[in-house]
Amino acid sequence: MLALDLAIMTGGFVDTRERQSLESLRALLVEHLRTMVLLVDRDGLVVAATRSTTRWLGGSPVVGQPWERVLPADLVTAGHLRAVVDDAVRTAARRALPRVDVRDPGAAGTRSYRVDVVPITHHLATLLVEVEDLTEVVDLEGRMRRSEALAQLGALSAAVAHELRNPLAGISGALQVISRSAPKDAPYVPIMAKVEREIRRLDALATDLLAFARQGAV
Repeated sequence: MLALDLAIMTGGFVDTRERQSLESLRALLVEHLRTMVLLVDRDGLVVAATRSTTRWLGGSPVVGQPWERVLPADLVTAGHLRAVVDDAVRTAARRALPRVDVRDPGAAGTRSYRVDVVPITHHLATLLVEVEDLTEVVDLEGRMRRSEALAQLGALSAAVAHELRNPLAGISGALQVISRSAPKDAPYVPIMAKVEREIRRLDALATDLLAFARQGAV
């Protein structure tokens, strides 16, 4: 009996220690999440939040505050979050806003957010609100799209320049042949000289297009 009691006690101790280790790992994971995560009770008050939420709000207290006051006011307005939260609670279904753009007067630009509202079943909380700042990702996507557009424009410019230069070379060669055999006092000599000047101008334009194409390819 003593051995059995000892085994039961040892097993219970091991289970408890494993549960504590698991809980500490979960707490560590939540603590280092970069997204803002709020747990909200049935009265709309924040009962728990990730540490990044506090850092995001400049150290302002979060727990015990209404969730609308915790989140940026412009985000609540732009995303119609009050209606979204009410609908999620009423239907007991997750509501997701893949992207909400908010003007940032301090940075003279726009900040972008992803918002998830998830109803949960717990005696202390009825709602989970997750907010992720997508501004850097959106800016990177914009720069990539502009880079791709510039590369496509460069490729088009190179194609146009080559297509332009080929006939210009043929016309210039023909003019040179005609000029060598034409009398100096022929009435069409000034016209041929003007055509030659226009060919040189178009050739310079083709050179500029090729230079632009090379810049777009870098």
